[in-house]
Amino acid sequence: MISPHCPELPISKEDQFAAWYETMLEDGEVVDKRYPVKGMPVWRPYGWFLHSSIMELIEKQWTLQGIEKVQFPLCIPEFYLRQEESHIEGFKAECFWTTKGGDKDLDVPLALRPTSETAMYNMFSLWVRSFRDLPLKVHQTCSVYRHETKNTRPLIRVREIPWNEAHTCHATKEDALENLRMAWVGYKRVIEETLGFTGLILTRPDWDRFGGGECSEVMDTIMPCGRVLQTVGAHYLGQKFAKACDIKYLDEKNEFQHVWMTCYGVSTRLLAATLAVHGDDTGFILPPAIARYQVVVVPIIMKKKDSEVVFARCEEIMKDLQEASIRATLD
Repeated sequence: MISPHCPELPISKEDQFAAWYETMLEDGEVVDKRYPVKGMPVWRPYGWFLHSSIMELIEKQWTLQGIEKVQFPLCIPEFYLRQEESHIEGFKAECFWTTKGGDKDLDVPLALRPTSETAMYNMFSLWVRSFRDLPLKVHQTCSVYRHETKNTRPLIRVREIPWNEAHTCHATKEDALENLRMAWVGYKRVIEETLGFTGLILTRPDWDRFGGGECSEVMDTIMPCGRVLQTVGAHYLGQKFAKACDIKYLDEKNEFQHVWMTCYGVSTRLLAATLAVHGDDTGFILPPAIARYQVVVVPIIMKKKDSEVVFARCEEIMKDLQEASIRATLD
């Protein structure tokens, strides 16, 4: 579906991908970069619809897998982040900090959520008591904040990152690994079957894995410029966070055991890859499932006297499309 907002671009995607990408996002009314905070563009209605549609597709997969939706606070106390040393090591240089409430200093510095592990897992330690509480599987669609020092680029490298993240606890390592396998099934259904692109699923080397995790798997998608964009991150956490946050359950032998954990997430990079892979020099080409307009009804008036009849018929067609849950617009 070609966006009705985006005229033919004066820049070749093949020859000048970076400039083409930026122009497409602005002319296509996806985001507006003129907001005066670096790395935090404003989402325009058309763009937010596209991103939200992708998140809804992900959420439907998690509903099918019994992963329940939650919403955690934006602010995370500093002492939570410091519970797992290798985890904070990976994020401390990127944290935004809140240290005042009004004119008064806060008792505890608060980080704007860079990721949610320690915030969630301290609550998990209160929720998990028995083997009957497992598996615990939750997800949330929210924004995370990271003070990127590199060049920012809309949807790809930003300081406010809208995303969906899932976090799970299991009684055994085998259950945790099976849960990760099913997460990839869900991601592939959305990415390959609906969004129409794919990538290589790779295991990151130890030096590049998620802080606090034991193994990190990613999907790396090759962009038209030849560079690689990580579009999915899925992590086997083992018991590191369970021990740091004291998440234990009473097993069937009446003995306490630490849980086994996973986490995984996707962000606006899914939309970036979708637009980049399918778009051309005329603008967006969108998968129908996320297109704001799946059908554009165009009145063709041959004679002025026929205009009322033509528009009346167009309105009838619009009504039929809308009743069939097809997103349509009358041009």
